[in-house]
Amino acid sequence: MGRFISQDPIGFESDVNFYRYVNGNPVNLDDPNGLDCNIQICVRPLQAFPRWLPWWLSPVNHVYLKIGNWTAGYQSDNKVYSQEIFPNKKYRKCFNVKRKQSGTLSNGSDCKCASCRDIIKCVKNEGTPGYAGYYHWLFHNCGDWAMGTLDKCCMEGKVPLHTYGPRI
Repeated sequence: MGRFISQDPIGFESDVNFYRYVNGNPVNLDDPNGLDCNIQICVRPLQAFPRWLPWWLSPVNHVYLKIGNWTAGYQSDNKVYSQEIFPNKKYRKCFNVKRKQSGTLSNGSDCKCASCRDIIKCVKNEGTPGYAGYYHWLFHNCGDWAMGTLDKCCMEGKVPLHTYGPRI
């Protein structure tokens, strides 16, 4: 059924539904060790393009992060927004990210041993609304911000058909 029989002990940190297992998709996903933190990297067409355009046809996409109902994205006005200001739910596509097997979390925990609570807290701290520095469409954009945030927080992921500029 895609549900736990008891509440997830991290509560709202994972989702608003305390009983949901693997994004409600147990046929295609599994999490035998309880290490999937339910973090996703999402992509949607820029607002400048028609609203009906699917992400894979759009010449330029926007990338943002999603944890349950929480989203955050870095915009061209040099700011991080949480909630993502134009989520375009109908034409977005979200991809699960996975835990890195090496490195350390910002609090010093080894990535292999870091709890989902610590990883989610890290991602949400990085996704705090505010100024994130100079935005450049090629070298310091939303995709670079999302990938950098995941990297700092012991996670890794990629959006198919999306190119990321070199991180500067």
